[in-house]
Amino acid sequence: MVSLADEVNQVKPLPDNFIAMYEELYPNAIHTSMTKQLFANYGTRILFRRRQIENLPHCACDLVYDIQVKNNKLLADVHWPGRLQELEYGFAIEDFSTPEKCFDYVVQNKIANLRATLPEEFGDFLTKDFGRMTNDELIEMVMLVKQQDFHRFKNPQKFEEEFQKLKSKLE
Repeated sequence: MVSLADEVNQVKPLPDNFIAMYEELYPNAIHTSMTKQLFANYGTRILFRRRQIENLPHCACDLVYDIQVKNNKLLADVHWPGRLQELEYGFAIEDFSTPEKCFDYVVQNKIANLRATLPEEFGDFLTKDFGRMTNDELIEMVMLVKQQDFHRFKNPQKFEEEFQKLKSKLE
């Protein structure tokens, strides 16, 4: 776990304006622990049969597993007795890292993936310095990070609806 956590802890922090935008749009995502996620998020979903989880607490530590298991044979070969490997891993990595570092790691990985896979129509948008992005561009970047297939060139109408919904949260 120490070497896997080191990979997470060494990632470059995300720019302040991106963090501020993300926190404004999804206030329970960056600083939430796995414990809070488990009890508040899953508890609410189970007890109240609530499907909308967008505003419920979510920790990125469990998402680290999905990234690292693809690139680490030792991790991939670990036998997990249950079915919740990513949750167990999320709890374990919190002993060596923080939810904030896990968030940075996951988002940096998603941005790298976006740069490699999104259509050329995006131009230099994906490589633009966050500090030079407008609020609208930051909202779009947050949307891409949240759901990579959900972009302005794939489904313009759905993109615009979601974009306006998020933009109205900032007013």
